[in-house]
Amino acid sequence: MTARNRANTSLLWLLAVAGALLFGILYRLRTPDPIDLAVYRAGGDMLLNGVDIYGPRDGLPFTYAPFAAIIFLPLAILPWPLAVVLLAAATVFALGRAVFLVLDRLWPRSQLWWRFAIAMLIAVTCEPMTSTLDLGQVNAILLWLVTEDILGRRGGRLKGILTGLAAGIKLTPGLFLLSYLVVRDYRRFLLGVATFVGTVVVALPVIGGEVIDFWTKVTWDVSRIGSPAFASNQSVNGTLWRLLGGEPSTLLWLLIALLAVALALYVSWKLWARALVWPLAATALAMLLASPISWSHHYVWVYPALLLLWQQWRHWPATVLLVLGVLTFYFHFSLLPPNGAGADGVPLEYSWTPFQELLGASYVLWTGVTLCYLAYAAWRRADELNPDPGAPPALAGSSRV
Repeated sequence: MTARNRANTSLLWLLAVAGALLFGILYRLRTPDPIDLAVYRAGGDMLLNGVDIYGPRDGLPFTYAPFAAIIFLPLAILPWPLAVVLLAAATVFALGRAVFLVLDRLWPRSQLWWRFAIAMLIAVTCEPMTSTLDLGQVNAILLWLVTEDILGRRGGRLKGILTGLAAGIKLTPGLFLLSYLVVRDYRRFLLGVATFVGTVVVALPVIGGEVIDFWTKVTWDVSRIGSPAFASNQSVNGTLWRLLGGEPSTLLWLLIALLAVALALYVSWKLWARALVWPLAATALAMLLASPISWSHHYVWVYPALLLLWQQWRHWPATVLLVLGVLTFYFHFSLLPPNGAGADGVPLEYSWTPFQELLGASYVLWTGVTLCYLAYAAWRRADELNPDPGAPPALAGSSRV
């Protein structure tokens, strides 16, 4: 890289950071009290004061892994307005980096910036991202960690660490570790697992009792974070709760979830050595479907799939899914019938009509159909895909595609 190129790159990074900070300041003026950020701060504050982070407290409970409470310590120390600004800025910056990494694998650099502008405009204004910002969530940061690990051009021998770190903060990105194992990228898999285990071990001397409580009790108690039947839970499990008017058969949910995971692993196995965005997108979709709880703000993980569909626009199913996806993630919740807890505490979703149930499952339906399409395309059109120049060298000559 020439000195001029390095200077241009540094300038772009500075502009990106400045833009993210400006966004954070403007966001602070618009939404001064993101409730999930308050939960993160409470977790860090309870840790500082030696209080059980999973014990009773006013407001929403802390439901994240013990390591997350350690990560959130700075948020508890910073003044509230500054914490709001910095988290919003970090969220937008992380989303921008993730979007850039995906676009960089799908199009030549000459087409990158105008596509990046369009993609970010849509991504920031779709419901998953607006909810992430309004609540003060960290989903976009986790998306960036995994995307950087898979698509980033640097750190080859350290690949896997960022995925393990993401899983240590919130468990669901751990599904990507299984993808690494299936494609026989053993170094990445072992580094990811070691990092994840490290996040557990690091927390033991700090909050040993809570670590045990989290893995034996909190992880399995989905009621801590609201009824699974609420419309904002756009997972297979949540859809079954609404359809059946109560807790579904665990076996039924597991069968559907395992099918989604199997499709994603097939895409990874088929295309890891050729087109890395496909495994990233498919695994993210399967993660959303298979998780017991996938709140709508978790759906920032669909952005790699949307960008991939954009790149595949010459195939009509991809175009249809792209248009339906953008419309769904813009308008889904504005079209929903009354939802949430009724006066008696029973979810209003239990009284929905069949059409309302269909409308209420639109995130899940789109995600399931898109995952099936990616698996089908990987099966039928693998040889048509242009080889990804960033494919792992050890697998670049694989005959599996």
